[in-house]
Amino acid sequence: METKKETSLANEIIGLLRENNLSITKPRKLILGFLLSDHGPFSIEEVHKGLGKNACDLATVYRCMGQFEKEGLVERRYFGDETFRYEIKD
Repeated sequence: METKKETSLANEIIGLLRENNLSITKPRKLILGFLLSDHGPFSIEEVHKGLGKNACDLATVYRCMGQFEKEGLVERRYFGDETFRYEIKD
């Protein structure tokens, strides 16, 4: 049974996807849920690992993050360590 917090998060995720005309898919919901519930920024690999085993493949995370960045949902950060990191845009 979902708690109010989980229901609120799920509604926020679906709202963000709809507002940006993105299909509501399981990988997109999982990735946005991870980014909204955990403090970032995170590398693509950290997001993939954080989603858990068999949630989706790494290529899907790369594609989704690219779409989220294009739509302005996430911001890409670079800290000089040769790895881009992403976080939800305020």
